[in-house]
Amino acid sequence: MGNLTKYYYQILIIVAVITVITAGIVLFKEKANRQPSLDNKNISEQQTPLEKFSFKDGTFNFRIGNFSFDPLPSWELAHQEKTTLPPDIGTPYFIFKRKDMACTFLYTRIAVPDFRKYTQTSFATRVFTDKGDQLDASWYVNTSTTPNTQFQENHQPIHGEIRINHYPIFGNDYDESYMRAFFLFASNGETVSDICDSEFSQMLRTLRPTYDKVPNLSNANGSLYLKSINGETKEKNHNIHLLFSHQASIPQQVMTLHSGYQTTFFKNHLYDAYEGNIWIIDPFANTETSITKNPNIPNEEISDFFISNDQLYYLAGTPCDGPGPCNLNLFSVSLNGGIPQLLAQHVAARSILGYSSAEDKLYLEGGYGDAGCFNQEFYQYTPKNREIRLIYSYAGCEGVINPAADKMTKEIHALENRFSRSISHIHLENGNFSEPPENEVLKDRNTNSFRFIFD
Repeated sequence: MGNLTKYYYQILIIVAVITVITAGIVLFKEKANRQPSLDNKNISEQQTPLEKFSFKDGTFNFRIGNFSFDPLPSWELAHQEKTTLPPDIGTPYFIFKRKDMACTFLYTRIAVPDFRKYTQTSFATRVFTDKGDQLDASWYVNTSTTPNTQFQENHQPIHGEIRINHYPIFGNDYDESYMRAFFLFASNGETVSDICDSEFSQMLRTLRPTYDKVPNLSNANGSLYLKSINGETKEKNHNIHLLFSHQASIPQQVMTLHSGYQTTFFKNHLYDAYEGNIWIIDPFANTETSITKNPNIPNEEISDFFISNDQLYYLAGTPCDGPGPCNLNLFSVSLNGGIPQLLAQHVAARSILGYSSAEDKLYLEGGYGDAGCFNQEFYQYTPKNREIRLIYSYAGCEGVINPAADKMTKEIHALENRFSRSISHIHLENGNFSEPPENEVLKDRNTNSFRFIFD
């Protein structure tokens, strides 16, 4: 009995030791997963646990910021706890440090009140990215560490100086009380060397928008919205992204649109106009299909369009972007396709407000504004007799009181709101689109709107 008891306790001790060793291995693995190596070579084929960024084939992809750039080989990712940071900058998303030097840059989300603790000392190098963005920059110092500095146009090297580049350029945070920016500085508190400044500009030139593709939109639930990437012209340039997001998830790209400036939502479909045609957009198949092919007018441009009762009305002809009346043609065509029908010629209006089936009238708008002054005209088209007539026009300037014009403007806007409204995003649920509530705010800025046409 004594020997059995002795063996029993020996077995318990062995089991306990094995349990402790196993637990230690598990904890070690979990810790290793929580603290991935930040060495460029080791991280080249992996992503962080939260998938905030990836580093592969010389490209650093900041996934939650939807941009990428190409770090130079002389720069490497750095640990925050091993880096002396400037004051009041928030928590950096990532940090890069130049090998064997104190030069450091980071990307952060900084509160506007904290940013105001920095004072501008001079302009910095302007950078143009390969995608066409213009990135202006300035040198700053924190007033708590370097008070009483004066601005001068040319760079004045100052201990503790920081070069700040805002990116993206406009409206780069969904919360207006924050902004996102790159900070270049010397972690030892000295001035930034010319070589570091030059290499930083070189890396910024490679900045470009980067989005993960949506794997399958058919069963997705979330929101679709449009985002303009840079200042390129709308025609023949793929600079408008149709994006998908779900609550706090990283925005993903559905497709890139040719235009995106007249994107219209009607009866569970998307439509847009470019290159003289109107296109139906299928985000599930990632296609754009023309529905207004007209070989007789090869050089026309679509000025505007409207959809009612499965009938498409559109203004087309020579582009009219300047002052003076337009000279367009009004067409109609079935959404199912067919040959467009010419309804009226020499139309002075440039946009279509909507169609009233009760009145059997199409309402159009013309006009132009510049330097604070404007003129507007409003027209009616009656399909029964194919007649367009001017119903009201006025001209004025900002700051000039015109009660009659103000009254008419309100009436016209009320009329327009009967037909459509502008929305920032579209709900998507199990393959079906729907209009979002009017008070629902999209958690992004610098976006393009959809025109939602009421059925």
